[in-house]
Amino acid sequence: MSEDKKMKFKILSLSAKEKSKEWILKIENTFGLFEAKSLYTVRVDIDDEYFEREIEGVESRIEKVKEKPDMFDDSKKAIVCFKKEIAKIQKQKAKFVDLVIEEFDVKVIIADFSKKMLVLEIPENVVPDIINIRHDVEAFVVYLNDN
Repeated sequence: MSEDKKMKFKILSLSAKEKSKEWILKIENTFGLFEAKSLYTVRVDIDDEYFEREIEGVESRIEKVKEKPDMFDDSKKAIVCFKKEIAKIQKQKAKFVDLVIEEFDVKVIIADFSKKMLVLEIPENVVPDIINIRHDVEAFVVYLNDN
């Protein structure tokens, strides 16, 4: 995928059309949506920014403990716990690398510019991969390429 044509979206939902084998993926672009093509190539990847925010949040708690250690019963133990939490986040990110979904083609069914949302018809063979990430969609992003 060429970097200049990539658009980043968050996954909102995955569902099947009633009485149909067609699967629908709703995605949202937080920066706004101003135009849409009818066909795209899609890649579902890890959202590095999500993991960076998670780690930064824990690191800020570590800094608060260091600034005011007397507010904690055992500040050293608290710091160790927070460092374990960071390691857990990093381990989760490493596990999610295996869940990245390589490029596949989609058709745009609905482009709702007021909601910054696209509804995509996705191939049935990709559905199991998306179902694997459904409980952790906040950790993934969808990149669209209009070729």
